[in-house]
Amino acid sequence: MVSFKVRLLTVMLLGLLFLPCPVGAQDVADAEFDGHISLSIAGKAYSFTGLPRFSDYPPAKASSQKAADIDWSSHKLAKTYKTRLREGLGEGADFNGHYKIVSHGCGSQCQGNWVIDVVTGRVLEQFYTSHGVMYRKDSSLLIADPLDEGEINHVDDAADFYDRKVTFYTVKKGRLVEVTVFKPQQAILDEMAKQ
Repeated sequence: MVSFKVRLLTVMLLGLLFLPCPVGAQDVADAEFDGHISLSIAGKAYSFTGLPRFSDYPPAKASSQKAADIDWSSHKLAKTYKTRLREGLGEGADFNGHYKIVSHGCGSQCQGNWVIDVVTGRVLEQFYTSHGVMYRKDSSLLIADPLDEGEINHVDDAADFYDRKVTFYTVKKGRLVEVTVFKPQQAILDEMAKQ
């Protein structure tokens, strides 16, 4: 029988982790996610269910109203990104009924993300991700740093994966609220410890 430490070392050295998500890890509006993540490590399959699904989080009521401009007083850093935020507002809602997700690059493996209420022009939040976001217009669920179907980490970046977390948010009272966090490394270790 192979010891737990040897199995953990094998996982860390090989970094062969495959977590299917049906889409890439950039901004993905109208993404699909069924609350299930399957992964395979060194030929061993693991399955994690019970994660939040878009269908479990209904959207805010959609509105045809649209703010003329961003409410610049709603977030202290909003004026720094005037052009991008105005462009996003002009594109209309793509999240939670009447919200817009606006993303921009902020360096290698960095995305700045903004949540704008299209009706009021108010900036709800700004947050950063390394692997993009998934969201839908017909849901209040937002998934930060989703794992995508083609993501297989190699030895030189396996350490980055082991610090990864997938964070699920919803909107409550005009703020993003964390629903849960899925940490692949911890989930894998928990499953391996059971064996």
